Amino acid sequence: MVQTNQMNTTTSRIILAVAVLAGLDVMPTACSAQDALQCALAKTRFASGEPVLVYCRLVCAQPATGRFVPIDGGNVGAIQLTLLGGDGRELRTGYTNERSLRPQNQDISATGEFADVTDLTALFGDYRVPQGSIADHLHLCSLPIGRYKLLPSISVGTSSLGSPDSIVAVVGKPIEFEVVAPEEEPKTLRLTAAFMRDARFHSWTHQEREDYCRKWLPRFQGSEFFSAVYLMTGPQMADERVDKTIERLRQNGGSALTRALILAFRIRADKARDAAKREVLENVIRSEREGPVVECARTWKERLSQRKGYRSKGR
Repeated sequence: MVQTNQMNTTTSRIILAVAVLAGLDVMPTACSAQDALQCALAKTRFASGEPVLVYCRLVCAQPATGRFVPIDGGNVGAIQLTLLGGDGRELRTGYTNERSLRPQNQDISATGEFADVTDLTALFGDYRVPQGSIADHLHLCSLPIGRYKLLPSISVGTSSLGSPDSIVAVVGKPIEFEVVAPEEEPKTLRLTAAFMRDARFHSWTHQEREDYCRKWLPRFQGSEFFSAVYLMTGPQMADERVDKTIERLRQNGGSALTRALILAFRIRADKARDAAKREVLENVIRSEREGPVVECARTWKERLSQRKGYRSKGR
């Protein structure tokens, strides 16, 4: 469903592609204006506590110069994600990575692309998890076991002079997925059970928890839990440049969305100067060549050039 206000040539240039592509290294093709907002799942079953990563990409069909105009309470450029129960009842509403997609008057890049990754479990989940589970040990949010629908929508405006040339509201079709008990996903259960066998997270110091996660990290490289274990390594994650981490993860079967999520986190959080971050992003683009990680890296390059949406440590 596409609704437009003040339709003109600018409107036809706005195309939005949203995909939940966990584990896929293939970019979605741009949609037609009649089906501008899409949401797709790489799989329909997720173990309880497993990150459900959403890859979002805003694409202008033609290069455009302009700004996002504040619309819908200031959530400018952010894709609204509404979580529905299996019966269609609305449960929660949130926005894609707010610190990355919300800055007001965020310039549209010259390439007309804008990409990011958001974790649905962090956005919609809670800490009511089974005692003794990996989510319990790592203090992870989890979506309750059950069936869900995800409905994406966005309102964007473009302007070259500060006043809206067009306002476009797009609602995508809902997609269905389910969260199941860990024992219903045997491969994931075997890995997490082995990880927790010798863990004493509730009695260990921070340093002991971080050391244990770092020791186990290589075994999670092909798992969607990698990002959760990686973040638990704490300051030790900075011992390796993130472009090296991304490349090693790519070579060992880490999903594209996991790589993109870690890249965004490190670029946002690392204390390096902007010049060093740009070098890292260029290395990632050369290594990956195409796909979600490249699109997210290009978005961060644009963000660095504008110095918006993050705390800059200087050029």
